[in-house]
Amino acid sequence: MSDLERDTRTAYEQAAAAWAAGPHRVYRRLAAALLDRCPVRLAGATVLDVGAGTGVLGAEARARGAGCLDADVAVRMLARDSHDGRRGRHPVG
Repeated sequence: MSDLERDTRTAYEQAAAAWAAGPHRVYRRLAAALLDRCPVRLAGATVLDVGAGTGVLGAEARARGAGCLDADVAVRMLARDSHDGRRGRHPVG
């Protein structure tokens, strides 16, 4: 792992609490807009969210009946998802 990768991961992990406490309100709207334009049926599908952060897109996808595999190098970001009780969530660091 390069110094840049390590430093980026560390910065996101240190910011995890702040991300989970506020920006999800903005990102939820963006996630909804993105999923509104999804060309495939989400109900019953599995979504892969790479760079998932605190899991906002995955929570919105699960609300539409999809499963979601959330992946992020900042594992502490994944641990901060409190949007839907982690129902159907499969985080991968």
